[in-house]
Amino acid sequence: MGQSLGAGIGFFPRPDHADVVFRRRRRSSRHAHHRPNLPAPLGGSVAQLAASWRGAWPSESPARPGGDGAWKPRRPLDGHPDRSARPRGPVGRRLAPVGPFVGDRGPRVVACAGSRPGGGGGGDAAGTTPDQPRLGLPTLCAGVCPMMRFMAKVAIQRLIGAIPGGPALYERARRRRIFDDIDSEVAVKRAVAERYASVLRTVGGVEVGALSNHLEMGSGWLPVLPLTFRRYGVTRQVLTDVAPLMRGEDAVAVAAALDRAAPVGAQPLAPPPGEAADRWLERLGIRYHAPQPLPMPFPDASFDLVTITQVLQYPAPDVIRAIHQEAARLLRPGGWYILSVELADLYHHFDPALPRFNFLRYSEATWRRWFNNPYTPLNRLRTTQHRELLAAAPFDILLWETAGGGPDDIAELRRAPPHAAFFHIPEAELARTNLIVLARRR
Repeated sequence: MGQSLGAGIGFFPRPDHADVVFRRRRRSSRHAHHRPNLPAPLGGSVAQLAASWRGAWPSESPARPGGDGAWKPRRPLDGHPDRSARPRGPVGRRLAPVGPFVGDRGPRVVACAGSRPGGGGGGDAAGTTPDQPRLGLPTLCAGVCPMMRFMAKVAIQRLIGAIPGGPALYERARRRRIFDDIDSEVAVKRAVAERYASVLRTVGGVEVGALSNHLEMGSGWLPVLPLTFRRYGVTRQVLTDVAPLMRGEDAVAVAAALDRAAPVGAQPLAPPPGEAADRWLERLGIRYHAPQPLPMPFPDASFDLVTITQVLQYPAPDVIRAIHQEAARLLRPGGWYILSVELADLYHHFDPALPRFNFLRYSEATWRRWFNNPYTPLNRLRTTQHRELLAAAPFDILLWETAGGGPDDIAELRRAPPHAAFFHIPEAELARTNLIVLARRR
């Protein structure tokens, strides 16, 4: 993008879908009967393109223009596109919605040039006048460009996962991004650890330091939680993950960042110069097991506390059910289970201009086929579904706390209206952004 005309490129499921979605067209009175019924001043295929990205015409929940200029909902067209529902362009050609298609036909290339809707002069095919503002490139890119970047990121992730050496390349890039600003990363995760300690104290009536055996499932790149709990007094901790992401030097860097943020006089966590990282972690009572599949090689009832932080937005429901059962097996009766889940679209962190719940606009088949990948395999489960999965395990839920679901979040949800598969869930539930749970083993 950087070009004055602002070109955007995605990818196609079939070569015959490669087409320029809009271009300059000469005005002609014989095309007047093909004008799309859009509210002025939006007219022509440019308006339809922008509206489709902004959610006025969602790609998998299509709508049709009504006589009053409003978009009237039609039945979901998952897998059975109704071509008559597509509005027509200035020359009568039916326009398919841009981006991921109706049903499971997948995303396609969109090449955008900075042409104006209609022609020049005193009016255009949509009936606008010189006094009415036109839909220009900045307005168009406000809706199109975030989706272009989203689709490009998905395409790159899928490509990296398919080429030899791709996973190692992705890991190096991700590691570089994390450690370029490690103090900020550590501060966010330290706040999560302190929140867990507060929940245990206020809801469970127990101090973290009184729990001697802690298991962290899905420890990730940075061991901020176990190092923070070590400062609270937890003496034995086991970290597990499905991939060996953490290194000894990573733990040392995290400890140094925690020491920099610690109050004056706090006991330092970082090892003294010359001590090997593995030896230092062993001295702190921290062991790391990765890759570690289920079931885990630990005895029954061997832990007082199990935590799972920002992990359960990835696995399939059957895997989540198995994780809960394994946590119940490993906890002693009366042991504590804390989990937190991010419920918004993680691609929104990559591009904040993307709607926060954009991933809900697609059917399950389309999401799995075109967007899910080994690096961001989002399951898109909502809080009601997470509760059903946890209810199958022998836990008593003491705290079920959600964030989001207010008017601003619902407005954000409507920017990319959900697919029909989510219609049975209230908007307030769909617009939840985070979940934290404290449960106790029966």
